[in-house]
Amino acid sequence: MGIKSVTRFGIQRKIVANMTTESWQNIPHVSYQYEPDVTKFVEEFKKFTAMNQGEDGAKITFNAVLLKAIAEAIEADPVINAHMHFEKGLVRGKVTVFDNIDISVPWLLPSGEMMTITMKDMGNKTLKEIAEYQADINRRLEKTNLTEALYSVSFNDTIEKL
Repeated sequence: MGIKSVTRFGIQRKIVANMTTESWQNIPHVSYQYEPDVTKFVEEFKKFTAMNQGEDGAKITFNAVLLKAIAEAIEADPVINAHMHFEKGLVRGKVTVFDNIDISVPWLLPSGEMMTITMKDMGNKTLKEIAEYQADINRRLEKTNLTEALYSVSFNDTIEKL
């Protein structure tokens, strides 16, 4: 994963980060949900799929269009594609902005269970490539013993922590 930039925390950000860290530890959390009206988006998607039905390759799904929209939004404001790391005891931190746009997506498995799949490098994929990527993930999931795969991942994570 390439790094686009690293910005060290200045004194103001150190103070805000320290206060925010304390707040997260001491104050109850609140969440917010926003439910946008996507009626026009759905209408345009239906028109698009009606016009592009006969194309070769993977079917363009609603999720593929959403993933492309998310990737383009992140490209328009790359600071969203960042990790913030703050060390409270040392009162220092940094924000790392990444080049690659990797999007984690909840995925319905063939068994009916859900798993989070991280779709790599979405910023450099066309809509067709995203649809093909999704189809490939589905194909691989159908042929994979997920219990064995999850055990292997869990085991590897445990070994790394030792």
